[in-house]
Amino acid sequence: MQQIRVGRKNDLTGCIQNPSPTNGRWCVILGRPVLGHPPKIHPRLHLFAPEVVATLLDEAAIQRAVCQHLAVRPVPGLVWFHPANGGARLPVEAARFVGLGVKPGVADLILLHDAKFHALEIKRDRKSRVSPAQRQFIAAVRAQGGLADVGYGLDDCLHILERWHLLRGQTI
Repeated sequence: MQQIRVGRKNDLTGCIQNPSPTNGRWCVILGRPVLGHPPKIHPRLHLFAPEVVATLLDEAAIQRAVCQHLAVRPVPGLVWFHPANGGARLPVEAARFVGLGVKPGVADLILLHDAKFHALEIKRDRKSRVSPAQRQFIAAVRAQGGLADVGYGLDDCLHILERWHLLRGQTI
């Protein structure tokens, strides 16, 4: 079970430095600074904000947190985006997208830096299944000289991006 707690700066548990000059604590899940003493209880989560904020992240929350890191800590010249290929569609709409070039298995994040192609597939944890189409896409990227990998959880995704030298700074 992955836990996210509020921390300072680039805490490995999933919180990022507060971009505001208050140097307070920034919570990825709540998307806002968490300030105040004594600790305030979050109204919906019924948890103390400076401690555990959420106990389990889904893929969307992990991707949102990774995108926040990419927005705050990118290396100069980094271009990145999420190809909106996923989701349930009606058969007519799916056929139209296939005709427009949508491919199955494309990674969740595509990143370009120094003329190098990077693809990151995000999974919630090691129990999550990587589809055959996703494996094929990762193999094709690697065969053409790009870097592609599967990140299991927030920490793993951030370490992969740091290993590729796409994020400034370093998580502990």
